[in-house]
Amino acid sequence: MNTDPVLNRSSFSPELSLLLLLSAENQEDTAAALAAAVDGGHMDWKLFLQLAEHHRVYPSVYLQLKRVNALHNPALPQELMHALQSMYTRNTFQMLHLSAEMTKVCDRMSNESIRMLVLKGPALAKHLYGDISLRTSKDLDVLVAPEDVTAAAGQLAEMGYITDYANHHLFHLWKRKTHHISYYHPVHRTMIEVHWQLDPHKGSEPPFEAMWKRRQTVLFSDTPVHTPGDQDLLLYLAIHGARHGWFRLRWLADVDRLLRSSPVRQERLPAGCDRAYRAIVGQSMLLSADLFGTPLSKEDEGLYANDRSRRLARTALPFILSGKRCPDESSKQAVHEFRHYLLDLMSIRQRLDYYTKPLFPSSRDAAQLPMPRPLHFLYFPLRPLLWLWRQFRRQPLTRG
Repeated sequence: MNTDPVLNRSSFSPELSLLLLLSAENQEDTAAALAAAVDGGHMDWKLFLQLAEHHRVYPSVYLQLKRVNALHNPALPQELMHALQSMYTRNTFQMLHLSAEMTKVCDRMSNESIRMLVLKGPALAKHLYGDISLRTSKDLDVLVAPEDVTAAAGQLAEMGYITDYANHHLFHLWKRKTHHISYYHPVHRTMIEVHWQLDPHKGSEPPFEAMWKRRQTVLFSDTPVHTPGDQDLLLYLAIHGARHGWFRLRWLADVDRLLRSSPVRQERLPAGCDRAYRAIVGQSMLLSADLFGTPLSKEDEGLYANDRSRRLARTALPFILSGKRCPDESSKQAVHEFRHYLLDLMSIRQRLDYYTKPLFPSSRDAAQLPMPRPLHFLYFPLRPLLWLWRQFRRQPLTRG
């Protein structure tokens, strides 16, 4: 089903337009568009390469350019092809390395009866693209039940992983303050994020038990790697991309692949998702349709055919076009706009969570003013003073 465009593409550069065409799964007009770009001589290939790297879509872009170049010989710059080939090869080795580490971790958790869903990395690449080399990933994101976080952390520690989040355990508030903990292996140079919820500000996401029942399994050699079912995966991809402003097209390419591959059904999302999550998923559908030509079904109109999803899609476009990470910390205006956008994504419950989280003690408080456990209750009344002291120390000293 075709939908009316939500985005105004008149501001898209020729480089971005070609990048979108090469990144989409459906590339019927690739050869003609590429020939026109080469013959016209108006393409800034250096900018094109920068965009491909920033948006992390260079694996599929390289293979498409290589295919079209071989079939139609549009005389692409050799420097461009060599750079893309180097990036593609480096990513392939990175994904092979992550695959090996992922299978080790999955085997370890399975042997210890710790249920774990792999959210991103090679498992997502194999599930959506059929080839781990076609997607980039710098780390592994996994989801475990909240009650299994400590056990999973213990297993990772035995495997040589370290974390900077140890002080969260001082307050027994770490599950309240954040939604994941990062672990790093100094020898293997691998990062793993252990999540116990999908969203930093807990909303109406499904419980782990329900997601585990809907899990899918991808085989890596003889190791079963469990991933979320397509309903939960779509919700996760939408939440993750939306809260980052979709500043990387890779995330929308994932949504495009998932929507094209998963069957259309009445229950596109898990039961119980509130209006905020439905609007976020609708945003991802509209962006994917406008940028990648993803066909949207009439059965999904309840998700994307509403004013809130359209508004969120339009609001995200400047973040996509900026070519920078979000938020852009160098601009106070950009930070303000991004914060306003994040609040627009949230439900009332999530906004309450967003505003109350800073009231709880953090690991930085413990590092700034270490106290014995019997005195930990003092961190609550002292937190405003500790926060002000940190802000004061961050300000440059000036002489009047």
